[in-house]
Parts: sequence; C-alpha cells; structure tokens
Amino acid sequence: MSKSGRLFSLEFFSLSLVTFFAFCNMTVFNSFFNYRARIDIPVEWPGFLVGLEPMSAFMPRLFVVPVPRVGNATTPMLITREEST
Repeated sequence: MSKSGRLFSLEFFSLSLVTFFAFCNMTVFNSFFNYRARIDIPVEWPGFLVGLEPMSAFMPRLFVVPVPRVGNATTPMLITREEST
C-alpha cells in the first residue's frame, strides 16, 4: 500500500471494484431462481445457466495464463501465495 495519504488511489479503486463485483456475484446468485421463475424459464435450464457464471471466470484465464514469463512471473506468484494463506 502506498502512504500517499490520498483516498482516491489505485488501491482504493481496485478494492472498490473487487468488492463491487463480489456483491454483484452474490446478488445474481441469490436472486436468480426467483427471477427465473418470474420470466418463465423452463425448469430444466437453471443448472446450465448457473454453470455459465463460473465459465465467465474461466474464459479470461485462457488469455491471462500465457502472460507470465520468467522475467515477470514473481508478481503473479506472490499474489497467488497471499490469496492461498
């Protein structure tokens, strides 16, 4: 974290964006079945539609995974290490 004393920093916007998407994810997941029933989607579809949500997270990985190389792999490894502890 930088000690610049500014509220509107890159860290603040990054954290706000992550929080926003986390709450969006919870909102979509928790209200999905009521919404599905209201718009008359057949009963067979909810499992497939809920499965599409994690696929939207897996698809960008196809493009992000080749980016780290020997010279720039330290940062992604440290980020992954901090998330797993």
